[in-house]
Amino acid sequence: MFVKNEIFNEVELNARYEIMQELYVKKIDIEAKLLAQLATSHVIPAGIAYQRNLAENVKAMKDAGLSKGDTEVQVNLIKELGGHIKNISTHVTKLLAELEKAHHLDSTYKTASTFSNKIKPLFEPIRDSSDALEFLVDDELWKLPKYREMLFVK
Repeated sequence: MFVKNEIFNEVELNARYEIMQELYVKKIDIEAKLLAQLATSHVIPAGIAYQRNLAENVKAMKDAGLSKGDTEVQVNLIKELGGHIKNISTHVTKLLAELEKAHHLDSTYKTASTFSNKIKPLFEPIRDSSDALEFLVDDELWKLPKYREMLFVK
């Protein structure tokens, strides 16, 4: 349509397409790196710290003579936290590996396609588990602003 109506010629159109792909790659690259950094620097450590607090609580309860049934809620929460931490760690590792591969591709089209089809889909499981941890982890251990806090910031 652009060529037919003489708005752009074929070369100009291809150049614009290439620029758009490069912008897409740069934006998703920044998002991916930031997501990986936040997950490994803030989310996972907060989850582990809370898990450790719960484990100490379970040990203290057992030392006080409480039964396995009395510590069941805390143990289940420790397991749930562990599942989310593992999920984040696994997907961040995959994300970083795919990023490394994508940076070595020989065309912008291939790179953009890889970012769209392989890298961006890894965001969702990281985000889902991070959101779950945000909900579970004690506010004092969670250094990032929580959604509910951001809603009421003036």
